[in-house]
Amino acid sequence: MVKKISKNREKRNRAQARRAEENAAVTNDMAGKEASAAKPETGSGTLSHAARLRQGNAGDHLKTRCFGLLCLFQGMSWILFPAYTVPGRFGWILLAILVLLSAVFLYGAWFALRKDTLKNPNMIWWTALIALPVHGALTHFASADLFNFGPEQTVARLALGVLLVLLTSGMLGDFLLLLLTGVLRKRVAGGTFAPDAAAFRAKYGWFDTLEALLIAFVLAMCVRVYVVQAFNIPSGSMEDTLLVGDYLMVNKFIYGVRMPVVDRELFALRAPERGDIIVFEFPEDAGKPWLKRRDFIKRVVGLPGDRVEMRAKQLYLNGEAVKIPQEVHKEPDLLPASSSPRDFFGPVTVPEGQYFVMGDNRDRSLDSRFWGFVDARAIKGRAWIKYWSWDKERTRPRWGRIFRTIE
Repeated sequence: MVKKISKNREKRNRAQARRAEENAAVTNDMAGKEASAAKPETGSGTLSHAARLRQGNAGDHLKTRCFGLLCLFQGMSWILFPAYTVPGRFGWILLAILVLLSAVFLYGAWFALRKDTLKNPNMIWWTALIALPVHGALTHFASADLFNFGPEQTVARLALGVLLVLLTSGMLGDFLLLLLTGVLRKRVAGGTFAPDAAAFRAKYGWFDTLEALLIAFVLAMCVRVYVVQAFNIPSGSMEDTLLVGDYLMVNKFIYGVRMPVVDRELFALRAPERGDIIVFEFPEDAGKPWLKRRDFIKRVVGLPGDRVEMRAKQLYLNGEAVKIPQEVHKEPDLLPASSSPRDFFGPVTVPEGQYFVMGDNRDRSLDSRFWGFVDARAIKGRAWIKYWSWDKERTRPRWGRIFRTIE
């Protein structure tokens, strides 16, 4: 009997010892899990969810900066690429909508690029969604010019046309912004969005340079489209005022800033005057694809309402002989009116909203005598200053012509 009691006591002691060991193992396991959640696992180097949130994420900051650049581009796209003209009242309605959309996009860009903050991604996502059909409507008014490459049309050229339409209209940016903002919205809603500026700059230090270049490009495009634009002289039709190899800046706001979409002039300082050297879109290129249109440079000699005539190389305006100091004649022969309008032309009356232009090198210039008047809307600006001049024959700069105003 005593032996049986002692055996039962030993069994109970062994069972208690086993339970104590199991409890100790469970406690140690839980302690190990808590420790692994507080510090990197040995050999793996990974962090727990809480630790990752405390540390921040360089990738999230990169997405925020890309978000800001896309918002900036979307807010400026219709301003940077004024290749779309919408007629009538619909054009003004579309312009008003674009202005409102741009205000929202630039709001998002400001906080992302200047404040390093993702501001209202839901609002930006809905704005991009609304902008998509608006930009799609805009493409209807220029896609024909961009798609058409003439008889040499190929699949590659057609693809280029599609890409140009998507890029310049803003539709491509809308797609990209919807995708990126969708990702950011999910991360914010899931509590996993944790941008870290310091980690971003340590890992993506090159991005600041890229961002500065892209912003500089946007600003340069604005200056080019609305303030000044560089041109070069490829032919001798304006000799000796302008020579082949001259590079010049053109004042684009003196005759007014052209409003995108509705194609109206605003803030004009003055209208073109007789004697102005102007840059304009070649009238005979009006029906050609946008990328194939050429710019010409000539001097204004006839204003709207003027009666223009050429007799034996002599220009007559409203019945009076006019001698422009810069004009030169390098061909001694006279061509009859039956063979060429070069030396005998007109008389013709310049219509309203049109200008009669000629090259200073009268005998070697294709101008209004051959292809007609220049529409005021085709004028891009007034030649202002020569900033560089290169003599190709002597392979050296023409130092005396650099930084000289153009008369």
